[in-house]
Amino acid sequence: MFEGLPEDSNLVRYFNWDSWIRDLEAGYSVVDAPDYSVYIFESQ
Repeated sequence: MFEGLPEDSNLVRYFNWDSWIRDLEAGYSVVDAPDYSVYIFESQ
């Protein structure tokens, strides 16, 4: 996602991955599937 940006870029330093992932997961349900896979369903 930050490919090509310098490590000291404000965007790279201050981006909160945990918050972004939590927000992204809020719209979906994830269920375990066979062979270490998952099923992903969009929440409605």
